[in-house]
Amino acid sequence: MMLESDLEQRVIWLVATGAGLDRRTIGLSSRLLHDLGIDGDDAYELLTEFSEVFQVDRAGFDFYRHFRIEPNIVTIWFGDNSRLVPVTIGELVRSARSGRWTPDPQSPA
Repeated sequence: MMLESDLEQRVIWLVATGAGLDRRTIGLSSRLLHDLGIDGDDAYELLTEFSEVFQVDRAGFDFYRHFRIEPNIVTIWFGDNSRLVPVTIGELVRSARSGRWTPDPQSPA
């Protein structure tokens, strides 16, 4: 039986490794786009790997509700990511535990 903290650490390790980040700087409340800067193709590839490794069904997950298309000079300078709903490490852990996309119940609709 896997302990909850083991699952949390495995998810954090996957995100840190995939994004080239120091895992010690990532917590359950860390937001992929807004805090860690993971967006566009990088976010898509990371979430694809996450769903494969943890066997998570992403049905109901709308990528463009949470992330932008691959950032370019226009979206970086003029793009507003404040309308995008954050995805947190905690949501990834919850989803890994349940085997399906499980957003935060407090997340905006």
